[in-house]
Amino acid sequence: MIMTGKPILFSTPMVRAILRGESPKTVTRRLVVPQPDIRSCRFVDGIIEEYRGYPAGHADILHRSPYKPGDRLWVREAWQHIEGASGRGYEYKAGGGAHNDTGKWRYSIHMPRAASRITLEVASVRAERLRDITEEDARAEGVELYAPRLESEAGANAWRATTPRTKFCSLWDSLYARRGFGWDTNPLVWRVQFRRVK
Repeated sequence: MIMTGKPILFSTPMVRAILRGESPKTVTRRLVVPQPDIRSCRFVDGIIEEYRGYPAGHADILHRSPYKPGDRLWVREAWQHIEGASGRGYEYKAGGGAHNDTGKWRYSIHMPRAASRITLEVASVRAERLRDITEEDARAEGVELYAPRLESEAGANAWRATTPRTKFCSLWDSLYARRGFGWDTNPLVWRVQFRRVK
């Protein structure tokens, strides 16, 4: 059987969020690369339609979303080979299996198509600024709400509730701040909505 589709990388917590039964992850934001000058862009139905400042003929290629509605995406995640009674198979770091303490996980970028267990179908794609994310969309991004945590710098009895949006901000910064595209820079992103194909 020929397997088609495009690969997409997800971290272990985000794979768990996709697999979560109730309120699973259904949205991902991906950085627009390279970042255009936002002042030179015109948006039509969430698509970047007009640009200035790039060589003629290149801008349309540079800022077309890598995904479009109807695309099938196969998820790359941390994985490893395992040997079983039926031969060689795969196990996933997000899966909580018996071998999850071996520490021999392979990076998701090296996962072959045959090892992928999750397929997604793109429902919609649009361009937006990162900080336009709503609380509802932050939940759809798969961030889990944690219990209010003790803020030691605010005193032993001070607690602060964490919202989905602030959790997403922390998640984004852990992935992109060192690359110069942190929450504070408010970069342009592709908002990709998807459904899991079972």
